[in-house]
Amino acid sequence: TNNGKEKLTPKDVLVMCPQIEQYAPYVNAVFTRGWQDLNDEVPPLPCSIADRSAKDSDPLIAGFSELLSLPDSRFQVSQLLSFMRLPAIANKFAINEEACEKITLWLEQASVHWGLNQAHKQTILGENANNSFTWQQGLSRLLRGFAYADVDSIYQEQLLLSAVEGDDGVLLGQLFLFIEQLHAFSQQLTTARSAKDWQSFLLKQLELLFSPNSSFSTEINQINSQQLTSQINHSLTVIEQAIAALVEYCQHAHFDEKIDLTIVVDFLNNHFSQGDASKQFMIGQVTFCSMLPMRSIPFKVIAVLGLNDGEFPRQ
Repeated sequence: TNNGKEKLTPKDVLVMCPQIEQYAPYVNAVFTRGWQDLNDEVPPLPCSIADRSAKDSDPLIAGFSELLSLPDSRFQVSQLLSFMRLPAIANKFAINEEACEKITLWLEQASVHWGLNQAHKQTILGENANNSFTWQQGLSRLLRGFAYADVDSIYQEQLLLSAVEGDDGVLLGQLFLFIEQLHAFSQQLTTARSAKDWQSFLLKQLELLFSPNSSFSTEINQINSQQLTSQINHSLTVIEQAIAALVEYCQHAHFDEKIDLTIVVDFLNNHFSQGDASKQFMIGQVTFCSMLPMRSIPFKVIAVLGLNDGEFPRQ
C-alpha cells in the first residue's frame, strides 16, 4: 500500500528477465508449491509465466521432437524409459508408474543398455560389435525365461531370467510392442516424402504412440486424470498445427517435391521454439516474462531478474 490510498493487486506486478526459461522452474517451485508450507494466514500469490516456448515448457512436445531424432539414436535404455514415462505414451501402452518401475528392474536384471540388436550396434561401432547389452538380447532373456522355468537358468549357453511371472507376461508384451513401434518409426523416418505425405505419416504415428485417455486411472484421481487428458489433447493439437503449417507453407510456395527428415525436424523445432508473446501475459496475475522489444508494460511495479554480466545488456 501507498499511505493506505493505493492498493496493489497481483495484476499490477511484472517481473522481467532476459531469458524466462532460466527462471520458470523456480517460479513454479516457489509460487505453485512453495505456499503449501506456510500457514493459512498467508494467501497464495497467483502467478503466470509468459513467453515460454512449447518445446521448453511441454514435456510431450519435447518428447515428440526427440522421437524425430530416433534414426540417429543409440536406443539407450534411459532414453526409452523417459519416453515410457510420458503420460501420453503410458496411456497408449497401458503402462502405469508401478509397471514402469517393474520394467526398469527387469531391464537392469537383463543388462539392457543400448542398441536394438547386433546389426544396429554394428552400424555405430563397426563389424566387430556383438549382441551384448542390446534390447534383443535382454528381451530374449526375459521372454525365454518366462516360458522356460520359474528360476534363472542356463540353456544352450544363454542366461534365461525368471523375473517375469504370471500376468506380468502381458506387461512384457506391451514392452515388446513399444520397442517395435519405436523401431518401425525410426526406420520409416529416413524416407523422404512430400509435405502432405509427411503430414499423413506423422499424424498416423501420433495415433500409434500417444493417447490422452488413461485406461488404468482410478476414481480417486479422476479429476487429475481429466486435467491430464485436457493437457495432452492441447499438446497434440499444437503438434498437429505445426505439421499443418509445414504443409501450408509448401502449398503457398507451390513446392511439391520430397523433403528430407532433417528439414522437417528443423522446421518443427523452430516452430516449437517460438514463444507466444500473448499467452499468459496480463491475465490478472503477477506476470513473469522475457524482455521483448517494443512490449507494452502498463504495470505499477516492475521488477527485473537476471541482470548478470554478459547477459544484459549482453557482452
